[in-house]
Amino acid sequence: MPYIGQDWRCPGLKWIKSRTGTWKLACYIEPNEASSNDVPNEDRIIRFHTTYDDCMEKKSPQPHVHISRGSTRERVCLVSLSDALSRLDFYSAVKDIRRFKYACKVVEIILTKHYSDLSGTCQRQIFSILEEVLQQVIHSQNNLHTMHQLLNDLNFALVQSETNHIGSQMLWDKHKQLAESMEHRFNTIKLKEREDEGITLTDLPTELVRSIIHRLTDHVDILNTGSTRTSLYMLTEEQILWRNLCYFHFDDNQLICHGLNRGEYLDDCNWKYAYKKLAKKYGSREIYAVMLHQCCHCNIVFWASHGHPCPLQPDENYKGPSSTPISPDVFIKLFFK
Repeated sequence: MPYIGQDWRCPGLKWIKSRTGTWKLACYIEPNEASSNDVPNEDRIIRFHTTYDDCMEKKSPQPHVHISRGSTRERVCLVSLSDALSRLDFYSAVKDIRRFKYACKVVEIILTKHYSDLSGTCQRQIFSILEEVLQQVIHSQNNLHTMHQLLNDLNFALVQSETNHIGSQMLWDKHKQLAESMEHRFNTIKLKEREDEGITLTDLPTELVRSIIHRLTDHVDILNTGSTRTSLYMLTEEQILWRNLCYFHFDDNQLICHGLNRGEYLDDCNWKYAYKKLAKKYGSREIYAVMLHQCCHCNIVFWASHGHPCPLQPDENYKGPSSTPISPDVFIKLFFK
């Protein structure tokens, strides 16, 4: 019988003995009935130079992992963080501009809070993801601040976990060498000058530029935009812009209790200063283009942009959501108690 892989759509593999007496593993395809009597058995096997993993890659299965709901001890034992990172394909997630920020946030939480608790396999996965993040930053020359923050978190984690880490000292020394190599490559990045002299942001009408700035949700991006030109600085200092940010990131109770000064009213509020105080106390709201979701029917965790193979049919009378989004903090808490 031919060996059938995990994916039944992939060609099976079969050991076949050649005329020289050696055994070879080849992809198995049923021979044509018209020529089955004329062709020797060995020649009926069509050999490809692709491996089974290559066949699986061409099918591009949906990355997903099953995680049971609840807080039982068995749940942590069934699926480890290493398995989740592998099955959800975080290595490829950093190549997607929509999933890049979410994947980097997950890595940042792991480095700052749980790096000393990681297994050796999970540590190698984190370094593989960081290596791919660095490659994307070098190629696109974007998100330099994100990579800089990840490298700082990595160096801090290596220092803090020097005496209580999991794994051999040889593995830890190798991680230090890799961290130094990535930091050296990051520091040698040379930004390319703009070649295209077409339409820039300042060439657009003022109302259009104001509309673009009002769609930014990160105050750092707004401040960096205002530091480029005097005309852009005037737009980023408008009170209505910071008022909208306050209402977007914080609720009314937070705004009234800690955003306003004593005796101050909403009409007289300095919204930029209020946003600074609220962000320092509560932190800004995190926005991601694509997040991980957990299915409400089968409990599978999957990327919202990829979907998942749900084995259960939802009840016709069920009116709730089909899945719930999972923030990076909640995702990490699934594996650490």
